[in-house]
Amino acid sequence: MAAAKTQHDTHPAKLPANTIDPDATRARLRTHHRALQMVLRLLAYNAELWLATQLNTYLQDPDEYRAITRNLLHLAGIITYTPPTITVVLDRPATPRLTRAVRLLLEEINTSPPRLPGDPRPITYRLTTT
Repeated sequence: MAAAKTQHDTHPAKLPANTIDPDATRARLRTHHRALQMVLRLLAYNAELWLATQLNTYLQDPDEYRAITRNLLHLAGIITYTPPTITVVLDRPATPRLTRAVRLLLEEINTSPPRLPGDPRPITYRLTTT
């Protein structure tokens, strides 16, 4: 028993990953992933809130504008990348009231078009014509 205990004490309880696997790279703690995920969630929430508030300017529906915005985020569309610009063509919403509100919102966004970080091309938005 004494020999086994002595042998046990010579082995470390934890080994560095590069001792076990020489090709191992540094691992990130899960808290870093969780923190990044929370930041992205907050950014998405703030973007959705801003979009809903802007859309409600044209909808004038204080009870349902957030639900309508979430529904509109599922609109189908086509993204076209060309050398001078990026164009997003969205399908028309189901009702004329929503179509008018989205059209007016897209006109507002297109007055100062957004850009992807590191890409000089403006992103312009349109609704399908049919």
